[in-house]
Amino acid sequence: SVDHSNLSLLTPAQAEDQFYWSKRFLTEKGFEVKSFVLPFGEYNAFLLGLSSERGYYSSIRKVERGYNPMGAFPSDIKVQELKSTTTDSEVALWLQQAKERKAWLVILLHKIRITCPDQYCNSPQLLQNTLGAIKTSGLPVVTYEEGLNLVRSPR
Repeated sequence: SVDHSNLSLLTPAQAEDQFYWSKRFLTEKGFEVKSFVLPFGEYNAFLLGLSSERGYYSSIRKVERGYNPMGAFPSDIKVQELKSTTTDSEVALWLQQAKERKAWLVILLHKIRITCPDQYCNSPQLLQNTLGAIKTSGLPVVTYEEGLNLVRSPR
């Protein structure tokens, strides 16, 4: 969004401005923008419908925990959030469960910092360990758009 506001607390016109101006800014900078993540994971029916009705984004995502089976809806993609308190064992479990369920695992992280003042930042070491675990898991790594296409069209 433009300023990471909780869009569910805005008027419909203000919320639409957040969709419009954020996409326009990024597009003018040369980025192809297809997906939108709702700040704080907060949403309402208006927000979920707005993006598809106006054609701003092909996917709008909340921040709900879980895995994505084949046939998942683009507005119901689940994530596992990497926080400063996440352990290597938890990451290994996420990868194992995704593999067993034949599900798409989306790992969410907010920022990488050497010192973490809050739970929403990750140390470079945690990121390194997570990437190593992903590499050795044997799971394919795909872009968000590729993952959406995989779950939309089960093979």
